[in-house]
Amino acid sequence: MSYNPKDWVSELHYLKEEMKRERERLKLMNQKKKRLEYGIYQHMVKNNLAVFEKIKINNIKPKDAIFRKNNQAKKSDAIEFFEKIGIENSKETYDEFLKTQKYIVEYEE
Repeated sequence: MSYNPKDWVSELHYLKEEMKRERERLKLMNQKKKRLEYGIYQHMVKNNLAVFEKIKINNIKPKDAIFRKNNQAKKSDAIEFFEKIGIENSKETYDEFLKTQKYIVEYEE
């Protein structure tokens, strides 16, 4: 790789766009995969099959959606938990706890 920052920037932009296209392509493929698995699952349930064409029903059984809590809900739940177990200054304890979860990498030149 040559030492030309302008070339690096154009290469970086190209890679970002290519990655975006690949993510979109994968998203469509995953949607199609889920539709196919659901159809096969329905067929297996209807015909009372545990295995069909080397596919086990437990491997394609639809899963319940799990949603993430937002940061504010996480914080309030954690503070409530700290208070429940008897930790004083629960807000400050939570802030200190968050600091332990971050790892800052320093780059050397």
